[in-house]
Amino acid sequence: MAASIGTWSFGLAAVEAASRTLETGKDVVSAVEEGINIVETDESVTSVGLSGLPNSSGEVELDAAIMDGYSLRFGAVAAMKRIDRPISVARKVLEESPHSLIVGEGATQFALQHGFTLQPDRSEAKPSSEESHCHDTMSLIVMDKKGNLAVGVSTSGAANKHPGRVGDSPLPGSGLYVDNKVGAAAATGDGDDIMKFCCSFQIVQYLKQGLDVQSACDKIIDDIAERIGAENMFEVAVIAMDTKGRYGAAGTVKSFTDDKSSIQYPGFPYAVWHQETEPLPKILVQPPKDLLPKDTRIT
Repeated sequence: MAASIGTWSFGLAAVEAASRTLETGKDVVSAVEEGINIVETDESVTSVGLSGLPNSSGEVELDAAIMDGYSLRFGAVAAMKRIDRPISVARKVLEESPHSLIVGEGATQFALQHGFTLQPDRSEAKPSSEESHCHDTMSLIVMDKKGNLAVGVSTSGAANKHPGRVGDSPLPGSGLYVDNKVGAAAATGDGDDIMKFCCSFQIVQYLKQGLDVQSACDKIIDDIAERIGAENMFEVAVIAMDTKGRYGAAGTVKSFTDDKSSIQYPGFPYAVWHQETEPLPKILVQPPKDLLPKDTRIT
């Protein structure tokens, strides 16, 4: 059976688009690409695509990556400027480049060489301090009827970041990972902290060790809290899916307000679709995980 899961409430549109793509008979990588394209081109989303918030120099820099669970092929771009639909450029890297990750001006040149169009310069004033913590990555996992899995991510990264800064999103094993034989995972949140723990790879390894998908998501959050202390936890949320299309999510997000609908969610909102159990895509909310201080943990 086919299934999909995506981060944040704006991920509902991506999940819906991915399900429609699969219904037309296209492959799972195309479903990830076309699902994320919907969010990348939505100007109301200020953390993905060219409508994302700028860096400290007033320029929007984009990161994106896509991975195929059948072949384990991976393609990514980072710190790319003035090119829309960065997930599509990442797919071109996956399919048509001997490299896996292309960054900065090189990523822009690669995109132009492969038919993408340089978009108008959207440089603007430095964002306000209230916006500087925006890091809501669009992460999407899709499984087709044959059990093939793919995962993709796209983000403009932390607002007001130093030019050239790259977070966890386009790094394999950190922002995303997938293996058809095991499952898939993706992360969102404070990328400079997330990348220290290779969250997505760890979740897939927990699945390989026999944990169910929700327990695998919970465990990575517990592992981080145990390592650095619950009082030092940062914003992080993860999603995952196993080879049966069963999904899970966990994180420390206390609340999220959707800019388009103004709905405030009491936790981490994520979108799901499952051909059998959730035939109509919907938004679920995962409350922030209850983290115990180190000295009260049972060992």
